[in-house]
Amino acid sequence: MRLDLAGNYTYVNQAFANAFGAEEQFIGKHYIPTVHPEDIEICKQAGYDLMERPEELLVFDIRKPKRDGHYYLTRWEISAVVNAQGAVVESQAIGYDIPQRHAVEEANTALLREARRLNKELRISQENLLKSERKFRSLIEHSFDAIIVYDQEGFITYAAPSVESVIGYFPDELMGTSGCSYTFSEDEPVALKLLNEALEHPGVRVSGEMRLAHKDGRIIWVETVLTNLLHDEEVGGVVSNFRDITDRRQGQQAVAEYSKRLELATQSANIGIWDWHIPENRLMWDTRASNILGLNSAYSAFYKESVSEVIETWLEIIHPDDKEWVRRSMEEALQGSESLTIEYRVVRPDNHKERYVKIYAKIIRGEGPIRMTGAMRDTTGIKSTEQQLRHNIDALQKTNAELDRFVYSTSHNLRSPLASVLGLVSVLQGETDPAEHAHYLELIETSVNRLDQTIQSILDYSRNTRVALSVETVDFKKLIAEVVDSLYFLRDAVAIEVITHLADTGDFASDVSRLRIVITNLLSNAIKYFNPQEPHSWVAITVEATQGGGVFIQVKDNGVGIPGMMQGKVFDMFYRASQQASGSGLGLYIVKETVQKLGGTVSMTSQVEVGSTFTVRLPSLAGRS
Repeated sequence: MRLDLAGNYTYVNQAFANAFGAEEQFIGKHYIPTVHPEDIEICKQAGYDLMERPEELLVFDIRKPKRDGHYYLTRWEISAVVNAQGAVVESQAIGYDIPQRHAVEEANTALLREARRLNKELRISQENLLKSERKFRSLIEHSFDAIIVYDQEGFITYAAPSVESVIGYFPDELMGTSGCSYTFSEDEPVALKLLNEALEHPGVRVSGEMRLAHKDGRIIWVETVLTNLLHDEEVGGVVSNFRDITDRRQGQQAVAEYSKRLELATQSANIGIWDWHIPENRLMWDTRASNILGLNSAYSAFYKESVSEVIETWLEIIHPDDKEWVRRSMEEALQGSESLTIEYRVVRPDNHKERYVKIYAKIIRGEGPIRMTGAMRDTTGIKSTEQQLRHNIDALQKTNAELDRFVYSTSHNLRSPLASVLGLVSVLQGETDPAEHAHYLELIETSVNRLDQTIQSILDYSRNTRVALSVETVDFKKLIAEVVDSLYFLRDAVAIEVITHLADTGDFASDVSRLRIVITNLLSNAIKYFNPQEPHSWVAITVEATQGGGVFIQVKDNGVGIPGMMQGKVFDMFYRASQQASGSGLGLYIVKETVQKLGGTVSMTSQVEVGSTFTVRLPSLAGRS
């Protein structure tokens, strides 16, 4: 908990609330009502001591009322919370319960009394156990269902009453007879082998399955465990624990036959199947399921006795991002669903490739889940087709939207200068003043240049979209010189200084034609949107090599800049951030699309009346054609 300097609670944790009451009962309220009246002075003294010695940890005991209304003795360790100047601003404390002495004494007395009673009962029990037959105690410790004890020659020296429920014979009927007398003739070698193994390995459990002849003439399957206890003086024999598993074996045989039929039915569809018997935790997992998951054929078997290893192996190969929700889906299905259909990713251990798998399962229930039977198939091809289809749809929608805007804006950008030219020609035909002729011809030239820029932008856009990359080593010095020369026709271009900083870019390779489009648009934009109030207008272009063989291209100017609200749209098609210069509105959109085509990125920063900076980062395309 925490208290301010006035003694009001400012914080209590969940443990405090659990012991003494809800948080809202304390926050902002004074501590005195929550302390036993006789202990208030202890708390006050602790507060004085804390102010005088804030560096010390104070420990004191007080009584506080808990939720049940009773006061309980508690121990508190209180320390000061100081600010940067070393002044105390709060106190914080950690509290512990201190059991009452008399309660401890009573508890100890009660424990002592109970210990004496238990010791007495233990002596009586030990005496009774010693009076019991030690042979039966040892047999019970190794019991299974029915129990028979053989001597070293395989003759029965003891049979428990439970043998009657398994093979129909009373214990007296079995005494002194050979165990092989009740073994199905074809399985006698199995019985002798188990007995010999037990004789060779004293104290080791030897297990197996075989058939026995029931008293009523039936042949039953039993699961038996032999333990050689000839060395045990109280037993002196080989203990056989066995139980009837006839129903289980018949079920296994039936499922095996069913699986063969299902194998034929699913073979052509390449569907893996599995069947999980939940109460006995046995799993059938066919080879096609293993093949789908990329597992070794060792994980394919009919009804593995322990399913945990297989399930853990399956969980291990599930994609890390899907593992938790797949596990959760399985648990939720087992809790209450009748079916389960999920699609998830696996990372095949044989080739480490990511694949999509879809499973369909039916859950059979009694009082709880009894069986989960399912099929699985590899849906990677379907998933890939779906993803490609979604990608194509998205690309088509984007293309359609851009096409609509392109047709509308292009028609406007083409018709507008043509309309201006037609209007100026009409005016010029009626004008006789030679000076006016020159003025109108200059306006016509401006409109024609606008039309030419729009057509060139359209050609650049079309070329970037449709023409394949043509990769070659780039000579930036030559390329930028050509671009600068081509821009001298722009209005005011002569008055703007172009500054270049060109570092060695080594064997950087890219599409030179597309690079020319990028640099031309960035430089022409910087020239068009120069700041007429600036006495010295300039544009700086910097080219540097980056790690990995790429390049860094920066075009910086001291022009009019772009308002913040418009900066997020400057790369949109047909968007103009300023009316200072007329253009197609395609320039920066083409820059963005072209840079992406070259595998790079473009970014921009700008400030009004300060200027703009455009940064392009491109990888080398060396080795690509």
